Amino acid sequence: MTEESNTNIRDNYPLSLFLSMLNSHESKRQYPKRLQVFFTFLNIKGDIAGQSFSFAKQYKHQNDDGEELEGRLLAFARYQKERVAKKEVSHSTVPNYFKAIKLFCQANRISKNRMEEHFKGYA
Repeated sequence: MTEESNTNIRDNYPLSLFLSMLNSHESKRQYPKRLQVFFTFLNIKGDIAGQSFSFAKQYKHQNDDGEELEGRLLAFARYQKERVAKKEVSHSTVPNYFKAIKLFCQANRISKNRMEEHFKGYA
């Protein structure tokens, strides 16, 4: 394998793990889009594969027991509540964003200690 193909595999690995956990065609279509909305909210640049890699790299080995990520999730929840209030998105749609985020975090073993508590209300 070339160095370029090794880099490509490594960069796509977090996204591949996430996608491998999805069974239905509809989930494989929708979940990456929902996850990308979260990554874009966090100002992570690039396509979904690059965003996934950057996010996993940043949050996988946090020393703060997930506090930073928890804060980002709370900010995203507030943002989604504002969107519901403005009727930009349905209230029933919001948990679907968190289901995608939760599955991505589970697939990539990101900050499990505190995340289960937070996701209870959303996913």
